[in-house]
Amino acid sequence: MSTADRELGQMMRGMIMAMGLAVDDVEAGRYTAADRERLAGGLELVVAGLRAQRRPGERLVIDSERVGS
Repeated sequence: MSTADRELGQMMRGMIMAMGLAVDDVEAGRYTAADRERLAGGLELVVAGLRAQRRPGERLVIDSERVGS
């Protein structure tokens, strides 16, 4: 497993945990617009990581200027 794959896996695990913790609050109407924006930003980073084109052995690099544009 490459370093980039490990980094992406860690990002994905973090988002799975964040989404799991957010579900009850979203359903109960306790999730603010700022909370939603923060969660969406994390999801955009994971999506960018999943779509990243890299050569074997390269580290995962996400261009935050392009995420969400």
